[in-house]
Amino acid sequence: MFTVMWAAFRSSFVGLLAALRFLAYSYIVGTEHRSHSPYTMPHIYSGFPIVQHLFDRGVPDVIGYLRLEGLDVPANIQRAGELFRYNKRVFIAPPWPDIYRNDAERKQDLKTACRTFETMAAVYTELGYELVELPRCSIEDRAEYIRSSIR
Repeated sequence: MFTVMWAAFRSSFVGLLAALRFLAYSYIVGTEHRSHSPYTMPHIYSGFPIVQHLFDRGVPDVIGYLRLEGLDVPANIQRAGELFRYNKRVFIAPPWPDIYRNDAERKQDLKTACRTFETMAAVYTELGYELVELPRCSIEDRAEYIRSSIR
């Protein structure tokens, strides 16, 4: 299975390696475990401060990259995407042709980046997330948009 997953990531971003480590735990997904987070089980976390974290990639991205490469999504990875939840609102950055450039981390051409965006948007939507598209503006303004949106 690792070989199949690795093939799916050959043209992807370095950030997916963190998602792979997370998926090492997904073999237990065949049971009826529930995701334990402040968003899915608020009664357990009541009285505790909720610390917000921003993730660059998540389990849904793994599903998206497998689909993008035309590979089957193994049942345990699909189940991990359903169980291991993030905040319902997910920020997504669309490709921006005017500033799109290839570099050491961004190896996809613009056409592939557009397909990746569409695939990721579909996967997150199918998993019940509300997508919030980041505005096309400066990095500083995008950061402020995110900060003001999560306050």
